[in-house]
Amino acid sequence: KITDDMAKKVVRELKTNNTNLLSQYVHPDWGVRIMPSIWRSDSDQVFSLAQVKSLAKSNKIYNWGSDSGNLEDGADASIRETWTQFLHNYLYTHNFANSRDILYNTITKPDGGVNTLKKDYPDAILVRYYMPGSPNEIDWKELWLIWQRTSKGNDWYLLGIGYKVWSP
Repeated sequence: KITDDMAKKVVRELKTNNTNLLSQYVHPDWGVRIMPSIWRSDSDQVFSLAQVKSLAKSNKIYNWGSDSGNLEDGADASIRETWTQFLHNYLYTHNFANSRDILYNTITKPDGGVNTLKKDYPDAILVRYYMPGSPNEIDWKELWLIWQRTSKGNDWYLLGIGYKVWSP
C-alpha cells in the first residue's frame, strides 16, 4: 500500500534532485512518465529505473512537451531543458515537502480544467500535493504522484509524475 512515508520520500528526492534515491521508487517494468500537465501525452518523457538514477548528473536536453500555460502568439510551446532545469523551472517550483494539502485518489479542478489521470490510470493510486497561491494572486500549483502495482505483486511503484499550475 502507498503510505504517506513513500510519497513524502519521493517529494523529498525531487526537492533535493536526488535521482539516485528517487530511482528506488520507479516502476521496474514501466519506468516513470514525466508529464508537464495532468493528462497523459505521447510527448511525455518516460524513463527506466536505470535512466532515472543518472538524470541529475546528465546534461542531456529533453523535449518535455508543451507548456501551453505560457504560450504566446506564434511561440513554440515546447519545453527543451535538462532534467535539472525542468525540475527547477516546472516540476518543483514550490516547496511541496511543506504542503499541508495532500489528497489521495481525489480529483479536484480548482480552475475548472481537465484532469484525466483517473481515466488514464484507473488502477493507480493518485497522490496530489497542493500549494495555494499567494494571498492576492491565483498562482496555485499541484504536484501529482501516480503509483501502480507491478503485474506480479502487491508492491506499489512510482509510475508517473505530473504537475498543474493555474493558467489564465
